[in-house]
Amino acid sequence: MGDNNDSVKSRTFDAIVIGSGISGGWAAKELTEKGLKTLVLERGRDVVHLKDYPTTNMNPWEFEHRGEVPREIQEANPVGLLGKYVAFHNYRAHISAIYDGFKDSTSEGRRPTSAYIPRFRNVFKQETDFLRGYAAGFSAGRSAQQKKDGIGKKLKDNLASNELGAWHVGSHMMGETIPKETNFVSLDKTRKDEWGVPLLNISVDYDDNDEKNG
Repeated sequence: MGDNNDSVKSRTFDAIVIGSGISGGWAAKELTEKGLKTLVLERGRDVVHLKDYPTTNMNPWEFEHRGEVPREIQEANPVGLLGKYVAFHNYRAHISAIYDGFKDSTSEGRRPTSAYIPRFRNVFKQETDFLRGYAAGFSAGRSAQQKKDGIGKKLKDNLASNELGAWHVGSHMMGETIPKETNFVSLDKTRKDEWGVPLLNISVDYDDNDEKNG
């Protein structure tokens, strides 16, 4: 009788999980962690972890899309804007200078931003032969003068120096560009970097309106 009771106990479980898929496997894990004796029944073949899942360690860009945009991207980007209408404002105009005087003075604390004259053309009405407008920025100050010569301790000491350099002053102009579909970013279909990640194809240019603004 004792042997028969032991046999019955060995075949008695607190819970039975049918199927070892993602839901069944997780349920079995939770049950066993709570101390319940759990039986998992699976009709399929024996599956070896990782070995029988060849795509487990693949990156999303390594899957073959057959030249089509994956469904998940289409659903998240229903109007086809992903990667398009890249805009990079025109910063071609700039000027800077260094002044070696006033070594006994410097600025103190941190400023939230430099001086800035926001766009003031084509605000309330069209005033020019181009769309959008332009703005100007201005800044000045002194920064640490780091010497990068030397080797070992001397180089470290030079880089850690807090000695202030000369005063610098500068200004720039920013011409606004208009986002356009012809400016885009895409993943290269054949070229990859040393880690196997597809390289970026970046196609951005200025049109006639941007040239007039700049």
